[in-house]
Amino acid sequence: MNMLNLAYFLTRAARLHPERTAIVHEKGTTDYRSLDQRVGRLAGALLGLGLQRGDRVGIVVEIEPRAIECLLAPLRAGLVLVPMNPRLHASEYAFMLRKCGAKALLVSRERLDDLLAIRDEMPDVKHVIGLDVSANQNVIDYEGLLVDTQAIPDVEITDDELAWIFFTSGTTGH
Repeated sequence: MNMLNLAYFLTRAARLHPERTAIVHEKGTTDYRSLDQRVGRLAGALLGLGLQRGDRVGIVVEIEPRAIECLLAPLRAGLVLVPMNPRLHASEYAFMLRKCGAKALLVSRERLDDLLAIRDEMPDVKHVIGLDVSANQNVIDYEGLLVDTQAIPDVEITDDELAWIFFTSGTTGH
């Protein structure tokens, strides 16, 4: 039991109450077992891309069910979560992603074009994973990434490891 990894609480809920509703959304509901499996597969996929413990993962995702997956998967994998408000200007994303040294970016379709337009301003970002997009040379399809990936368990972490980096509205100084 690794209670330091925040994704553990999903793992526990899936084990104790697999059929209970975890998320209610416009298309229906998602139970804890399904959510846990998807979070585990995304975590495995992120590691499969070559990300390593402590690497930063930027998240610019609209509020929807997969946003929870995007928030919990990096934590499960021992990666550092960098959530960002999906209503910011592209230059603010570039600043934050550069500042934290993000290696990967999970992004909603609505923000994808803005972020791809400034890709050269984010030199450390090696992988852009897009929700509801077709894969191409610049973007990895989120759902396609999960298809052949096995779910991984929560990575054991220690109390001195970084879990997330939050930028507040005044952080960027822009």
